[in-house]
Amino acid sequence: MSKEYHFYDKPIIYDSYANRIKRIVTSALLFLIAFILTTLIYHSLLAAIATVLGYEIKFSFTRLEVLPHQIKYWSLPRTILIYVVPSVVMLTLAIIVAILLHKYKNIITLFRMFWLWLSVCLFTTFSTHLITAAIGIASPRTAFYTAFAIPFVWMGFPAALGAVLSIAGVVVSMIWGFVTVNEFLRFAFSGSLLKARTARIYFVTQFYVLPLVVALPFVGLLTLSNVTVYYLSIYFSFLCIALGMFLRFYNASGAVRCNKADVLNVISPLVIIVAAALFITVKFLLK
Repeated sequence: MSKEYHFYDKPIIYDSYANRIKRIVTSALLFLIAFILTTLIYHSLLAAIATVLGYEIKFSFTRLEVLPHQIKYWSLPRTILIYVVPSVVMLTLAIIVAILLHKYKNIITLFRMFWLWLSVCLFTTFSTHLITAAIGIASPRTAFYTAFAIPFVWMGFPAALGAVLSIAGVVVSMIWGFVTVNEFLRFAFSGSLLKARTARIYFVTQFYVLPLVVALPFVGLLTLSNVTVYYLSIYFSFLCIALGMFLRFYNASGAVRCNKADVLNVISPLVIIVAAALFITVKFLLK
């Protein structure tokens, strides 16, 4: 019979380094797949809207350029349709995926972790646009001049007002982490351990935080250009989400069900192949 723990207990977690590494690497690979697909979805959506409106597109993984640049070809409604609507659609998709994950919470597979990472990446596309809005408004010639920053500049709003969007982005990211942290905890291999706060921190660090660290060099390689700083700013959104997760652990937050199957404790050849194929395709074909 497993030992009964309480929220403020500090149980000893018997877990080998090999098992930890496998979980971290598997989660990191699934994150990388979700990150690449999310970026492609966002740029494809933006390109589709721009094409329908009659603009020329220069498509790459790190940046999508809409031509011509001359102001006579643009208007406020067009900038909103092309640059704001796709970001809002990404938020909508993130919420839909999160709702479905919660509805089918008893299905715990590697595929579920992919969808979980996809919802996080979809959300951070939106939240990063909010967080970097103030920089984009103040510096229109930088990579941060996108999404919400563009119509704000068109309407003549000061960067100080963009700071409100940036603060809102931080807040909603923390709320997202606070609300969705249990979805990561469902991948824990022990339900009794999950009753203890230190164990929850242990699992979230292993399933969410460390995979982001492991994947960071690969994200940097994919975005090795003048927009690298912008893409790495997405990691600030991930950090805000993590803060929201850990805030939930400050006090007891109810029971969390897991299936104890430890599905992340595996190095899947299929996951490796898909991640490698996407990475190579983006790195060498979508420069």
